[in-house]
Amino acid sequence: MVHVPKQTKIKIYKQLLNDGVFVLKKDFQGNHEETNVPNLHCYILLRSLKDRGLMEEVYNWGFTYLYLNLKGCEYLKEKLGISADNVIPNTFKASKQNYISREEDDEEGKARRRMGGAGPRGGNRGEGGRRGYGQGGRRRNDEEQVQEQQNEQQQEQQQTAQ
Repeated sequence: MVHVPKQTKIKIYKQLLNDGVFVLKKDFQGNHEETNVPNLHCYILLRSLKDRGLMEEVYNWGFTYLYLNLKGCEYLKEKLGISADNVIPNTFKASKQNYISREEDDEEGKARRRMGGAGPRGGNRGEGGRRGYGQGGRRRNDEEQVQEQQNEQQQEQQQTAQ
């Protein structure tokens, strides 16, 4: 059994209440980057909170993401002795970023894509190449192909008539 000192608990609880999420690397030997607390202490303490249903856990590629829920927020306020209702984690706050809606960007984006500019992920589309491999640029539909064949036939007929 690992003993987690009270100072360490308070440091982790404050960080968690401030951010609302705690990212933990699956390396029990080193220290946590933000709090400079041993990873093992962080893991033991946060596992306890998760088992009580105060946090949600997501594991991905060697990192554990632990998100605080409402019950967990109330628990941490009680443990830290905070009675103010205006103390909420950053993940609970609304984002202040102003996002451009798809409708506002629609006309400008369509024109740029029509002109062969940036593709959907920002790269140039190019002008084709070997057909049948990837997107490869603008694809012609059947009507355009038929029209082109008719034009070629007319040009050949004009050349043979002269």
